[in-house]
Amino acid sequence: MKYEAKKVDDSAMSMPAQNPWLVGNRWTTEQVAIDACESLGQGFQLITNVQWMSMVTDMTGVGENWTSGIVGTGTLIRGHSDSFPNKRCPASENDADVFFESSNCIGNTAGDSLDQRRTHVLSNGAIVWDVAGNATDLVNMELVPWNQPIAVSGHQEFTDVSGNQYLALTDLLPQIAIDNLWNSTFGIGKYRKGDSGKYDRWLTRGGKYDEFNSAGLFTSDFEGFEYGNHTGFRCSIQVP
Repeated sequence: MKYEAKKVDDSAMSMPAQNPWLVGNRWTTEQVAIDACESLGQGFQLITNVQWMSMVTDMTGVGENWTSGIVGTGTLIRGHSDSFPNKRCPASENDADVFFESSNCIGNTAGDSLDQRRTHVLSNGAIVWDVAGNATDLVNMELVPWNQPIAVSGHQEFTDVSGNQYLALTDLLPQIAIDNLWNSTFGIGKYRKGDSGKYDRWLTRGGKYDEFNSAGLFTSDFEGFEYGNHTGFRCSIQVP
């Protein structure tokens, strides 16, 4: 989906208007997103972590997605994550109106810091909105807390996280980020382990509108879906 899913007559639509369809809090379940995607037709599904990684790894290799215009220099575009405005916003009809500063969520071609641009570009030239910020995105992956990579409480730098037999670090970061010890100053985001408990925790990717440098293309959060209504989702299609 070019945009985070929007709820239109109980269907998941990819369109700029409206705020994201939020499915993340302890009173709703991941099944809402799964069912909404599968109802779109044969082959449609809630985006998987593998698909997410394929998309954002591709974006990482495009100079236009870096503040300097050069891969590995400056920071990756973080999207709407500086709490200004302090809320989620719809996208713009015009892909050039990518900076949102006013409380009325009207986009402009300039005016905010470059890293707050709400679009990323794929290597084929396609534009995708709100991958790194605005609302976190649920992906189709769940893991019990004791099998998740160990980290201290709160958002953790990826340089302090090690993968394990259940989830390799390369499931969360591209090899170029691991080899070059990229952290949140490069705009990749941060990792948060799920709180201890006996239930599986669902993974969300990307950041939200008020997470600042914890937001990013690779932000990985096993805790956020359980608390607070701020998780959206995207549907994908599995081509045979």
